[in-house]
Amino acid sequence: MRAIGLIIAAAALVAPAAAHASGGGLTAGFGGKGAAGDQYTYVAIGGGNTSTIQMIRRDGGAVERFRQLKGIFGVPQVAYDGSTTGLSHDGGTLVLSDVPHTYPVKQTRLLVLDARTLETEQRINLRGWYSVDALSPSGETIYLVHYNQPTIDPQAYEVLAYDRASGRRDVIMDPDEPEEQMSGMPLFRVTSADGRYEFTLYDNPEEPFIHMLDTAGHSAQCIDLGQLKGHDLSNSPLRLDGGTVRIGDLATLDPETQTVTLARAQAAATPPPRATATPARRQDTGGLSPWPLVALGLVVLLAVAVVLGRRRSGHEVVDLEVTAHHPDEEPALRR
Repeated sequence: MRAIGLIIAAAALVAPAAAHASGGGLTAGFGGKGAAGDQYTYVAIGGGNTSTIQMIRRDGGAVERFRQLKGIFGVPQVAYDGSTTGLSHDGGTLVLSDVPHTYPVKQTRLLVLDARTLETEQRINLRGWYSVDALSPSGETIYLVHYNQPTIDPQAYEVLAYDRASGRRDVIMDPDEPEEQMSGMPLFRVTSADGRYEFTLYDNPEEPFIHMLDTAGHSAQCIDLGQLKGHDLSNSPLRLDGGTVRIGDLATLDPETQTVTLARAQAAATPPPRATATPARRQDTGGLSPWPLVALGLVVLLAVAVVLGRRRSGHEVVDLEVTAHHPDEEPALRR
């Protein structure tokens, strides 16, 4: 599988509300759109050595309940479009992650809450640096990105499925590309209607791709987008159109067949340049008007005619000197 490599400013790691971390991936953050479900949106607010999680009604914006947490925990962010994760599709589980303040990160703490009551269900302490990438639809599995060589190779990583009941961690790989490493920047994410699939668009100088994570089947696949190589993807958000994933206005993806189809505007061949009509037998004169050359030619022909008409006996030719004249004047000839 390819390693997710993200180029992030080191200063972002210092700010508690930052969603970026130096040398690695996106971390948890405060504010923003939070983790949104069908009825509620969960927004984290940081302050000092504590944080507060708010449960906000989506149909009016009222705060249904809130809870102050000991420690700095935020909503996990997964793409640069502000996409977040942490709330299971069934609305029952909320996973928060601590916001790191030092680098390299030596320990990652996760806080699992009952999304309906905000009561703590589980605390998970992981040695090393992890970020939350997704949850299974019922919240029993947490998908993590593990940066296993942050000081040697910040782009080296592995995706893990963490089973909350047993604590077991299984590496998730693309079965078609088990040895291929992945690198790129996560730009956009969209989730299938049933919460099972997470589609993330990664930009990569060599070849962009979509990472399709099956959160119920514990598998992942990387769908290469060679047709979009060289395109600016920063304005190509992912969106669902029935069972099709649209990549901005550039292309569409059929998840079942993994077929990528370019939009008509992209697939159409570039029209040939329009031909410019030119006068017949026109010669290149370096951008100058051809008429002075024509006038000079007429003068020479006239001079030759005069010489031929005034030959002396013995076929002596009279030397002539052509002087400058106005085009409308008769050429001045001197013996």
